[in-house]
Amino acid sequence: MVTPDYSAFNQDRAAGLVRDLHETIAQSPRSLRNQPTADYGALLRLPRMLSTQSEDGYLLGIPYGRHLKLYYEFEMLGALQSQLRNLVSDIGELALKHTDCRIMALEFDDFPSRHHVDHSFVGAAFRDPLPFMLMRCRDMREQHLPDAPDGVTTRAATDADADAISALETSVSGEAALGPPLPDGFLATANTVLLAERDGAVVGYIRLVDAEKRGLMAEEFLVDEDGGEDAAIALLRTTMENGKAADRRPLTIRVSADAGGDAVFKSFGFKHSGDGLQYLRLADSEAAQAEIKKRPTYLKVGKIFGRF
Repeated sequence: MVTPDYSAFNQDRAAGLVRDLHETIAQSPRSLRNQPTADYGALLRLPRMLSTQSEDGYLLGIPYGRHLKLYYEFEMLGALQSQLRNLVSDIGELALKHTDCRIMALEFDDFPSRHHVDHSFVGAAFRDPLPFMLMRCRDMREQHLPDAPDGVTTRAATDADADAISALETSVSGEAALGPPLPDGFLATANTVLLAERDGAVVGYIRLVDAEKRGLMAEEFLVDEDGGEDAAIALLRTTMENGKAADRRPLTIRVSADAGGDAVFKSFGFKHSGDGLQYLRLADSEAAQAEIKKRPTYLKVGKIFGRF
């Protein structure tokens, strides 16, 4: 039986069922997580989160704009296989009731367990997975940079640019756009958000957060059709110039698996450093099931270079 943890969403700081479950499951060497290296204890302390749980495991949802980022933790494989579908459906209902989230996103990098759990994602009405690749430039201070492209400029984003970023998201990502509204703290909690502009119009952006070893991580990296490779080069070049000036070291980005060999990334010294899958699903269960039955074809305009 699934018991929605409304108190967690309402920011009740008293220990709840989901926190007790985590403390128990974390001690098991057989526990299963969609992101084994993530700090689940830290996720449970976030000020905004949703959760659904059974006696054997739980599912967390972290609101991020129109996306709900999902994290599961189970003690036994059988429980995950039998209970994930109901947990996902229930957390979708909570998302529709309490948040602006309309898309649920489950990032997965537990590849040794994939053949045991992939059918559970299908049963929970997730779309086919989108494979991605992590790429890293070892040291921005030492990296040779390609020439700046003509016709594209970059600048730091401000609060006044929120609508322009949301419009870019919508034009490239459609229903899977992060906003509007953009995630809470989208600008304030970032190290930097840079915009690429052509003829005064925003054609791309990159959102950077602090990473280990004085590094930076591009949590969002997106350009539209008008920006193209020129916008990508301009954003990466400015990021590395700023990183060098600030004595930053590695820069990590995420790209679609088929873009790993792109000449743009090679020109900035990026090399493969990891892999993962992203499973998306509509928060509305009826709509998610109807979508699977119809199997529509989507037209992508522009390029989403990376999204966490």
